[in-house]
Amino acid sequence: MNNNGLVKTALKDFCSFCLLETHFKNCIAHRQAGTKAVLPLAVIVLLNRISEEFEIGKQHDAQEFLLLLLENLIQATFAYKKNVKYQQLSQSFIPRVFQGMLERQIICCSCKHIKTIQ
Repeated sequence: MNNNGLVKTALKDFCSFCLLETHFKNCIAHRQAGTKAVLPLAVIVLLNRISEEFEIGKQHDAQEFLLLLLENLIQATFAYKKNVKYQQLSQSFIPRVFQGMLERQIICCSCKHIKTIQ
């Protein structure tokens, strides 16, 4: 993808994979140039393309962004088709990579007994 690809994406078709690719290349270039911070301007400008819930100036947390980005990436694997069955969506590589199991531990302060909850 060239530098003009992002402009075409912003104006015509949107692909979250292309957006991330451009952002990662930008991060690597800044890192090689010795820059310690990167302004993800392309991502900020296209936030509402990832999800209609995002608006510039409206506060969202990182967990919400990640969840909506992953959902958008799943849709992108099917070229944003509208009538894709849930079973097909769940077979995308995105859930297989990012799906996990939450585990909590409760440790008794007195006896140090550990209870694991899945």
